[in-house]
This record gives sequence, C-alpha cells and structure tokens, in this order.
Amino acid sequence: PFIAGWFGVTFDGPADTLPWALGLIVLGTIINIAGVKVAAVLNNIGVVAEVLCVVALVGVLLVVKHPTQPLSFLSDSAGTASGGNWFVPFLFAMILPAYAISSFDATGNASEETKDAARKAPMASVMANVSSYVVGVFMVALIMLAIQDLPAVMGSDTPVKLILDTAVGSAFANIFEAVAIIALFAALVMLQLTGIRVLWSQARDGQVPAAHWLRKVSAQRIPINATLTIFALSVIFALWSSLLSVLAAMTALAWGLAYGVVVTVGLWGLLQRKLPKHPWHYGFLSPLIFVLAIVWSVVLCALLIYSDPTHVGIGMLLVILSGAVVYMTIPKSRRGKSIDTLQGHL
Repeated sequence: PFIAGWFGVTFDGPADTLPWALGLIVLGTIINIAGVKVAAVLNNIGVVAEVLCVVALVGVLLVVKHPTQPLSFLSDSAGTASGGNWFVPFLFAMILPAYAISSFDATGNASEETKDAARKAPMASVMANVSSYVVGVFMVALIMLAIQDLPAVMGSDTPVKLILDTAVGSAFANIFEAVAIIALFAALVMLQLTGIRVLWSQARDGQVPAAHWLRKVSAQRIPINATLTIFALSVIFALWSSLLSVLAAMTALAWGLAYGVVVTVGLWGLLQRKLPKHPWHYGFLSPLIFVLAIVWSVVLCALLIYSDPTHVGIGMLLVILSGAVVYMTIPKSRRGKSIDTLQGHL
C-alpha cells in the first residue's frame, strides 16, 4: 500500500492491499533465492534510481519557478492541526530515524559476503547514513517549502505527489514516482535479505530451534530454508495489514531495543577494555559516541511506546516473551554457546 501510494493508487480496505503485498513478497523472495549477485544488481539499480530521484527532485525544485513558502514555514507547527503541541509532530518524526537503523543492520548482516568487511562495511555504513541524512534534510526542506495549500497536503493520502503536481507539474511527478518505486522495491528486497541472513546466522550458530534444517544452503550457496521461512513470516505479517501502523511501530521499536542493547554492551566492553581489536574505531570519541547512542535509543523506544502504549508497548512485551519461549526450546547443549564451541557438534 505504501509503494502503491506513491502512484496515487488508493484502496478501499485491507482486502484490496493483500494481492499487491503478496505479489511484492513473492517477487522479492524469488530474487533472493536467485542469489546474492542478483540481489546486488537490483540493489545497485535501486541506488541509482534513488540518486536520480534525489538529484532530479532537488534540481527541479531549485530551477523551476514556483510559489514557495518563507523559511519560517519550516518551523510552523501547523496551528490547530497538531494542537499547537510540538511534541506530537516530534514523536512522528522520531519514527523515521528508527528505520535508518535498518541500513546499519542490513550492512552488518550482509558484510560476511564483503571483501575486507572489517574496514569496508563500517565505512560504507557511515558514509551512506551521513550522506542520506544531509541530502534528505535538504530535499525534505525543499519539498516543504514548495507546499502551496497546507490543509490540502495535510489531508492528502499522497502528499508528495500533490506537492509536486502543484509545484512543477504532474509530468515530472509521475516520472519521479516511477523511478522511486524501483528504489523502494530494492529496499524491500534488501530488508528481506537482512532477515534471511539474521535467521541463517543464528541457525549456523545453533541458536534457534531446527537449526540443522534452517542452516542448510542450496547448491548455489543460498540459505534456502531460511529464505522460505522468512517468506512465510512475511506473508503472515501481510495478513495483519489492518494493524499496519502498529506493526510498523513495533518493528521500529524492535530495532531500537536491539540497538540499545548492543551499544550498552559495547560501552561496557569499551570501558572494561574487553572489546576485540578492530581496524575501524573512533579513538577518544568512542565513549561519547556510545553514550549518545544509548541516550538516543532510550528516547526513541520511549517515544514509540508512548505513541500507543497498549498495542505497541504490550505488543512488544509479548514479542519478547515469545522470543524467550523460542530461546528455551533450543537444546541446552548449544544454548548460548559460541560457534567455536559448537563446531564439533553441528
């Protein structure tokens, strides 16, 4: 529904969105079964499409004459639309960087298939996220300044399309959306690939039930069983589309919680001098970066739970409890053991 929304396609209800969602899931799964090289080609196409979108959008909004808002518009709270309270818009804005964690996550989980991963994976992650932040802020600012009818945009299901239609014309808006759909689909495939690699790596280390089955790979070295499992889970989540906003918040919260645990443990390891030697580090700035990361993750999780304490907060608690039950089903002989310890048993 989100991808179709870029085209201005609307749906009457969850039943109308299901075929689209299932079609995208099936296509993404086929690409991931085809192999990493095929997924990498799609990812490169998606990156090129995204760059073209950003460059074209920024260029057109800077070159084509159109009515613009004053710079003070960027700090406009929209009056009664948000109740004059800055905290509510801030709450929604915090959800966006939650999904930025997925780019770190995807980079890390695919890094085992990268040459000189210890150096190149962190560098790629930092450069991609910093550049995306800088360019993204500039692009969003230009889009907001191009708003001509604020009430209409705030009430629209496809606000970006409406802004571009009125600012630079529907022809460019349609081309922009067509290219954007490619970038969004590439992101979908990469997110599925991330889930596959997480599940397979846990199975390889014997840290999930049915590890022996899930860690199997095909003749093309594709973790086929993990791929099919993630496909099945994706279909189940697609059937839950009536609670899409809750699912999205819970997904962001899951990333935020996991990220918070990692950086907290990382800070402890740094202060105790127990972190292994690694070629990528930030020197004397490392403690400060760890502390800021912990604070950010705490604030993010608090805001996401605040958005819907019942569904998001309690729902996430149930997910954690379900994870604990799954963990307890792992045989004691390999539960919590490292891959080196288990090498002779799997």
